[in-house]
Amino acid sequence: MGPSNLKGLSTTQITKGVIATVAKFTGRDPSKINSKTKFSDLLVDGFDLVAIGDKIDETSWMHGVKIPVQQWQNCATIGDMVKLIAKYV
Repeated sequence: MGPSNLKGLSTTQITKGVIATVAKFTGRDPSKINSKTKFSDLLVDGFDLVAIGDKIDETSWMHGVKIPVQQWQNCATIGDMVKLIAKYV
């Protein structure tokens, strides 16, 4: 998949970054997480989504972009989170 927006990040790069962050946060094997993985299957609730969002906001590949807290809570899957990030970076 092609570049997302002005920073030149591809959807693949964003997906890898999200999976790595979620895997680290949840203690799960990243190879078992993909874009269709539901946060509920990872036992991630709304508060956890905000914490994961904060971790993602702090990553170097976000280039200082901060996504509003309430936006993170609307993500049901890894793919939803990737789409959200792609709107901002």
